[in-house]
Amino acid sequence: MNTKSALLITFCSVFLVGVVAAMLVIAFVPNAYKPSEDVLTIQNITQTDTPLNTVGGSVAQGEVQTVQGSYYKEITATADEGYTFAYWQNSDVKLSGDIKLTLRATTIDTLNTLASACTPVFVSNENVFLINDIADFNAILVRDINNGATAGKIYKLTQDINSYSNGANAITLSLNTFSGVLDGNNHAIRDVYINGAGLFDTIDGGVIKDLILSSGSLNANNETYIGSFAGSINNGLVSRCVSYLLVSNNKVDGYAGGMVGVCSSTTTKSMLYSCAFYGTLYSANSDQMIGSNLKLDNQGVYACSVFRPKYDGAAA
Repeated sequence: MNTKSALLITFCSVFLVGVVAAMLVIAFVPNAYKPSEDVLTIQNITQTDTPLNTVGGSVAQGEVQTVQGSYYKEITATADEGYTFAYWQNSDVKLSGDIKLTLRATTIDTLNTLASACTPVFVSNENVFLINDIADFNAILVRDINNGATAGKIYKLTQDINSYSNGANAITLSLNTFSGVLDGNNHAIRDVYINGAGLFDTIDGGVIKDLILSSGSLNANNETYIGSFAGSINNGLVSRCVSYLLVSNNKVDGYAGGMVGVCSSTTTKSMLYSCAFYGTLYSANSDQMIGSNLKLDNQGVYACSVFRPKYDGAAA
C-alpha cells in the first residue's frame, strides 16, 4: 500500500467516525426539539373561541417547547373504544385531519389558549364504512351521496383502488354534494377520468383527508369552477391530499384549481391543510390550490385558508 492510499483510508475513517459521532450527539441530546413541518399558528386559529364538547375521545397536551423565540406545543387526539377520530375543529372551522397537531405562538399564554380552543371530532364506529375497491365506493359512498346521507359518517379506503379499468363502476361524472369524511388512509384512487366539476360537485361541511388522486384527468362539462377534489367547498376541509390530475377548463370565464374550484361561501370558512398539486392546469384562470377564493362578507378575510407546509415554500 502506498503512502497516498494510506492517507486516503485514514481520512475516510476519520470522516466516517465524525459523522457517526455527530449523529449520536443529535440523537441523545436531552430535550432537543424539532418542530414538525406542519405548524398551526394564531393566523389559523381564533384564540378566543370556546372549545366544543368532546364526545368519543380525549386530548393529550404535550410540554411547551421553545425554539428561536417561539413557543410550540403538540396536542394529540385519542379515540375511546368504539369511536374513530375524524378531524380537528376550532369553533366552526375544520382545521386538520391529523391525529396530532403542532401549534405555535409568540407567548405561552396564547399557545395554551390556542391548544384549548382546538377540539377533536370523533365518529361512532357504527358510522365508519370501509371501502375496499371501486365497487364498494359506488355501493356505499355513492349510494349515501345520492340519498343525501353522508353527514356524520366516515368512509375509509383500505387500499389503493382503480376507477377507469372497472368498466361500469368507473367514476366518470362528478358526485353530488358530500358532507361526511372521506379518509383516503394514505391510499390512491387511480385512473380517474371525470367530466364535471371534480371528484365531488360540492363539499358542504365535509372533509377529505389523506387521499391521493394519482392519475387521470378532469375536464369541465360547461362548469365555471372545477378542481380535482371538488368544484366548490363550503365550511369544509381538504387535509393532506395530493392530486396528479390534468385539470382543464376551456370556458372563457372558467376557473380551475388544483384542489378545489371555488371557496364559495361569504359567511363560513374552509381550510386546505398541507395539500399538494403535481398535475397540470389548463384554464384562463387557474391556481394550484383554489381556482377562485371569495372574501367573507366582502371583507379582507378569504373564505378559505390555504395552509402550506414548509417544503412548499410558504412560511409556517
